[in-house]
Amino acid sequence: MTDAEIYESLTKLFREHFADNRITLKPGMTSRDIAGWNSLKMIGIIMAVEQQFDFQMSSGEIDRLRSVADIVAVIKNNRRSKTVRGAAEKRRSRPSRPQRTRGRRRSSARN
Repeated sequence: MTDAEIYESLTKLFREHFADNRITLKPGMTSRDIAGWNSLKMIGIIMAVEQQFDFQMSSGEIDRLRSVADIVAVIKNNRRSKTVRGAAEKRRSRPSRPQRTRGRRRSSARN
């Protein structure tokens, strides 16, 4: 997902949360730039972002959110982490190869 696609999705999300179709998000925008963006709205935005982009923010990530660019960075980081985790899980889920034995096989029956 490109930055432009993330901003487009976030803009739709913000427009819905603030009931204002004039909102156009830019990286440096903060709560001072959008009327009604308070702590309660922020909780709703966080929950909507988590649902829309299918991840959960850590408390540390939430604490660092100061601007729209910060929200985009968290989305990108979590999407990247999810991709890496998914690839690692695929590697782990592959059937393992049978172990080769060196030399002659030993018979389990003793003579």
